[in-house]
Amino acid sequence: MSIKDSITKEYMKDKATFADAFNFFLYSGSQIIDPGRLSTLDINSAVALRGKNKQIATLLEKERDVLKSAEIMTDGNAVYAILGIENQSYVDYSMPVRNMLYDSMQYFVQVEELTNAHREKNDLESGNEFVSGISRQDRITPVITLVIYWGPDNWDGSRSLHEMFDTTDETMLKYASNYELNLITPADMQKGDFKKFKTELGRALKYIKNSGDVESLKKEVEADPSFKSISRRTADMLNIVTNSDLVIEEKGDSVDMCKAIQGIREEGIELGRAEGKAEGKAEGLELGKEKGTILTLYNLAQDGTITLEIAALKAGLSESEFEKKAKEYLEK
Repeated sequence: MSIKDSITKEYMKDKATFADAFNFFLYSGSQIIDPGRLSTLDINSAVALRGKNKQIATLLEKERDVLKSAEIMTDGNAVYAILGIENQSYVDYSMPVRNMLYDSMQYFVQVEELTNAHREKNDLESGNEFVSGISRQDRITPVITLVIYWGPDNWDGSRSLHEMFDTTDETMLKYASNYELNLITPADMQKGDFKKFKTELGRALKYIKNSGDVESLKKEVEADPSFKSISRRTADMLNIVTNSDLVIEEKGDSVDMCKAIQGIREEGIELGRAEGKAEGKAEGLELGKEKGTILTLYNLAQDGTITLEIAALKAGLSESEFEKKAKEYLEK
């Protein structure tokens, strides 16, 4: 897993940020999903596919980025759902199939849990229910997966399963079930959209949207007073995701992005965009050894987001060299 994937995964684990993303996408920013009613689920899913003799034929295992169960109150009624987020630092052209598999596995797991519960109770009497393993009255919980693309360029991949097909035949498209991709991508967002977020996620996406043009980015940041005080958590994430090489002061929990952005390197952002695209073919990200990058990696290692070993590896240094250089920068 690249450092971009690691830091965005960690960023979206936060319940308030997670709820903010879904409130924006599902409810146009209305605060329907309460972070306090979210529960973290195991991101590892394993499905045992059995043959006709009931023996395990294939064991399918997948790991999600972030997965939570939600109790959503609408009109005084509780609606339950399983919500997942997949973070993308590059455009994955197989994303509709990949997400469909994630959702299908989650539904399969729910059915298996029902089957196991009935087996323990031995309460299925009718032939069809006994063979099915679940009763006619059993119900499962909706699963919604949301993809967040952390790049400034357009998502040029398919947004549905049908778009991946090599046919436009109306009969085929009518009866071959479709799967729509739920996607947040900064390039698609309008100015008013960023105001619909209640956490710093909106400002982060606004920053990313404009990061393809350094001068435009500086203007947007300087014109928005909210960028005067951004949490270090968000600043560190943006520094890695956009390869900005921001100069972030080590004191305090907040960052003045207007000051940090002054030393931003246009070539650094271009490098980050190129590396993001390359991740679709090869894992890993070779980061430069500039002051801002090394200090950001050092901060991430200090707060436990990544290990010191990984931070040094991403900086292209040994652990001892990495620590020495980071401490030298801190003393300056």
